[in-house]
Amino acid sequence: MSTSVSAEIVLYCQSELTAGLIKENGTWKTTHFNNDRYTIKFNDDYSILMGINEQNWTCQDSYSNSEYNTIMCYSPYQNGGSFSYHKKTNRFMKVDNTTFGYISKGEDTSTISAGTCQKF
Repeated sequence: MSTSVSAEIVLYCQSELTAGLIKENGTWKTTHFNNDRYTIKFNDDYSILMGINEQNWTCQDSYSNSEYNTIMCYSPYQNGGSFSYHKKTNRFMKVDNTTFGYISKGEDTSTISAGTCQKF
């Protein structure tokens, strides 16, 4: 009987800057949003990201030889959302894209966040 152990990589991430576009008095402008905290999990080979929007995001190394240590993850909603994570610096960048934002109805906005993660 064989048993396999699957390790997860658990990270606590804190955004340090979050910005986006809002419409005030009929004019679009850039603005800052509240920073967020995330507890996320990668599976052992960094191919799946869990913990954002309660969905599994598909990930891959940014380059096939893994030389750059950057993992790129893509939203399952196919809306252009992404989460990039650098394994050595523990920095991340998250893009929340919405189909109802600036390019559509203007009722919601897309944001970009940047910050750092700590391993548990």
